Amino acid sequence: MTNQGVYEFLQNLILELTDYVQQRVHEKQSRLNHDLFQYINQHFTSHDLSLQLLSSKFSLSVSYISRFIKERSGKNFTKYIQDLRFTKIKNELANTSLPIKTIVEQNGYYDLSNFSRKFKLVTGITPSQYRARSHDAQ
Repeated sequence: MTNQGVYEFLQNLILELTDYVQQRVHEKQSRLNHDLFQYINQHFTSHDLSLQLLSSKFSLSVSYISRFIKERSGKNFTKYIQDLRFTKIKNELANTSLPIKTIVEQNGYYDLSNFSRKFKLVTGITPSQYRARSHDAQ
């Protein structure tokens, strides 16, 4: 084999290896995307859900998980979880007669007054007002 032949062989080998590695990285990220968001969507009501817990569960660094969530969802971890919780809480406020404190505690918050402040900051109204308006609209 000539020098040119060896060079072309190695060049093709490197290109094939690069393609293979890129494909494996893409597959791994797709699997992580599915598994991570599935886990979050199943556990977002847990008081214990945190980047540290996800880091431990998926054997990845906290910063990697944080960046991964931000890149995929467009939101940081805290905002992503808050939005999931608020959506569920709004639904339960509108469609159940459960006490607000119970709804809030079942959806990952410990402190009703702290939650109410956050809720009002995001929605412009308190959870009680949201419930009343939802019932009035029905």
